Amino acid sequence: MLTRVLEPEVMDSEAEARDYDSMDHAAVNARFAADFLAEGPVHGVILDLGTGTAQIPVELCRRAPADPAPQVPPLDTAPYAEERKSR
Repeated sequence: MLTRVLEPEVMDSEAEARDYDSMDHAAVNARFAADFLAEGPVHGVILDLGTGTAQIPVELCRRAPADPAPQVPPLDTAPYAEERKSR
């Protein structure tokens, strides 16, 4: 099981959100999604608090079985993260 270390700060600017998105999170996000989905069937709503630019919800939905597909509404307090996840 991958140990998650929460990041205490929020993205305060568009540049920080863009820089965060430019980093390669693919391996750690894939591992997190695999560990999460290995815990059992996923259906319904999974709330992702502090989602950043929503890379993990995207990976979860990509890997989860499509029937029934989970809903993962991402929420974050950083306005720039919220703007970037909608792109």
